[in-house]
Amino acid sequence: VDYFSREYKQLDEKVRTGILATSTSFLNQFQEYRAGRIFCPEESKLSITSMDEVVDQGKLLLFDIKSPALARSMGTFIKLHYQQSILNRLSDGRKSSRYAVLLIDEYQDVVSTGAGSTLGDERFLAKSREARAITIAAAQSYSSIENSVGRDKAARELFQNFRTRIACHSTDLSTIKSFQEL
Repeated sequence: VDYFSREYKQLDEKVRTGILATSTSFLNQFQEYRAGRIFCPEESKLSITSMDEVVDQGKLLLFDIKSPALARSMGTFIKLHYQQSILNRLSDGRKSSRYAVLLIDEYQDVVSTGAGSTLGDERFLAKSREARAITIAAAQSYSSIENSVGRDKAARELFQNFRTRIACHSTDLSTIKSFQEL
């Protein structure tokens, strides 16, 4: 509400139109039949009430959608929501002895960076150890992450926040160079 009452109104009309088109396109995916069944089930079929419940009670949340386009946007949305719930444990008194684990295959499909201003994976990884979180991410290569992020500097910042890195066979020169530098 603060964003729309302060910042959004001050933006150029073209920028506001772009934001509106992008957000409308994203939110329309939730109205798609398959997404509606997942994210808006009947109350009697509701299996969780909040992401905080998943994190605090150590519940397992498995996300697997066959539609690649839907899986990418919904997967990113769920990942960010899960990450925010974990980080909120630091500020809202939900301290826990329980670790939260985020295990992501095809990480390049859901990677996000916030450029220091919003929650992105680089910020989450920097603070997650304090919030008792473990992230295991598998990607094809450093280049695939860099291509998804779109900026080399942001990809390098993100990559350095992964404290332990394991490389298997790779022919990607960027990946090879990154691991040689370690």
